[in-house]
Amino acid sequence: MESASHARVQVHKLPVRSLAALAITASGLGAGQFAASASPRGPEVVHSRAADLAGVRRTPALDLRDSRAMVGACNSSARDTRACDMASLKAIDSARASEGLGPLELPAGYETLATAVQVVVVTNAERTSRGLPAWHSPAANLDLLAAQALGSATDPNGPAGSTWAANTADGTLTVLQADYEWMYDDGPGGTNSSCSATNEAPCWYHRDNILSPWPGNIGAAVQHRANERLALAELMVATG
Repeated sequence: MESASHARVQVHKLPVRSLAALAITASGLGAGQFAASASPRGPEVVHSRAADLAGVRRTPALDLRDSRAMVGACNSSARDTRACDMASLKAIDSARASEGLGPLELPAGYETLATAVQVVVVTNAERTSRGLPAWHSPAANLDLLAAQALGSATDPNGPAGSTWAANTADGTLTVLQADYEWMYDDGPGGTNSSCSATNEAPCWYHRDNILSPWPGNIGAAVQHRANERLALAELMVATG
């Protein structure tokens, strides 16, 4: 399954809500529940352009067992979104542990949220857990720009004269799968097909975008593909 992800740069401070209550957590998974899979690697990420941010950890250590389990769960012909979410969250938490971070915290009822809202929630959870301000949402104008980009199979563009960043993904089963690929598997040998050992310039751009240091607004959009896969877009615009 092939996926495309793109990142571009050119967000006002959202009050951080408590994310203490988790709708789903990887900590309760039994050992070996998701066995290592021999399935092909997950949706492939390709990149356009983004800002290269200094001081951001760009090489999170990956637990290959958890990564392979996620690939197996998310690329299964069963298309079990909950299994994909659980395996993705377990892989995310393993990578976060390598950065000295705790598990990614999601709000109660996360799985019942609209997919575009999940994109915003997960992106902001990654940010606030690192001391960065959450981005304001909803932002109807940015939602529209993200949706228009998906409709025309292009990357979102921020308003003229603004500082902005954008990520897209095409072919993932869930938002948490996309988050893992953007944040923790975007380097050489990962799902970013534009990134390689001989061309590291495009590496980790999706991660850099999510961890942009500025406050601002965020819009998101989703398209549901005929094969139950998702196309996702998020557009972040600085306000200060």
